[in-house]
Amino acid sequence: MLHTHPHQQAFKFLGEPYGWGHSLNARDCSGMILEVFKSVGIRLPRNSAQQGGSPIGRTVRFAADTTAGDKLAALAAARPGDLLYADGHVMMFLGCEDGEAWVIHDTSNTGGLDGRAGQVAGGSKGVLVTPLTPAPAPGGETYFETLYAIKTIQ
Repeated sequence: MLHTHPHQQAFKFLGEPYGWGHSLNARDCSGMILEVFKSVGIRLPRNSAQQGGSPIGRTVRFAADTTAGDKLAALAAARPGDLLYADGHVMMFLGCEDGEAWVIHDTSNTGGLDGRAGQVAGGSKGVLVTPLTPAPAPGGETYFETLYAIKTIQ
């Protein structure tokens, strides 16, 4: 039984800068998640694709044609600390409020988020808490649109 929950550990990284592949003495999305789980005694693979595809934990996978409604229903059943995998990215689920899923993640691409996302409208990057559905992915879609798995490890 874990004494410290991963989502509590993740907040220790809040505000840190983004560093792809641990460049610039910082972390990227999978590096942050790897270190969060390492701090509670769980070893994960290094990159988001390896983590998302690993047999560790219980995983709900989405097909390419999964509807937004089905993804939202799965998110409503998710627990804080679950990992959300989108194309080339991993986020930690914090919970839902007013129909929006909230995540903490280390991101380099927050342009376009505003308001409740916490002063990221200028394109801040690093470890942030943001709403999931409007969070822009590098390819022009959102991370919600490319969401392919929810992983429960604890």
